[in-house]
Amino acid sequence: MKAKLIKAGACFLGVLGVIDLCCMFAEKCGVEISLSPGEWVLSWIVLCLVWFLVDGLLVSGFLVKRVEIDLPNLRTCINIFAGDLLEQSGCAIIPSNDFFDTVVNETIVAAKSVDGQMIKRFWVGNVHEFTVVPHVQSIAA
Repeated sequence: MKAKLIKAGACFLGVLGVIDLCCMFAEKCGVEISLSPGEWVLSWIVLCLVWFLVDGLLVSGFLVKRVEIDLPNLRTCINIFAGDLLEQSGCAIIPSNDFFDTVVNETIVAAKSVDGQMIKRFWVGNVHEFTVVPHVQSIAA
């Protein structure tokens, strides 16, 4: 939510700059723009909302919750979504290094990484279950 508010503030200031540039350009071209203060505020709000939606949906995509890319030649569909990966239903592949490190200490595994969040959420207190899996050892041997 904080990121969206910061983005909205940047959007509003950007639109204010665009309005100022347009007014300066119009003035240089000899065009007089006469709007009441209320009309200025209304036009500024409308432009800000339009840019917020355009930026949020098309440019940076911060308002988009899900994107689906269909690849019919490969008979697959890629779903990209915003949210907590560890709370989604279905299977998820979470990358790790070759050693399946379980020490979340910002040096070996970062707490904010997906791997670190998975270890802290699902294996906190029983990391030995994660590190000693018999069928994985037999495959590696």
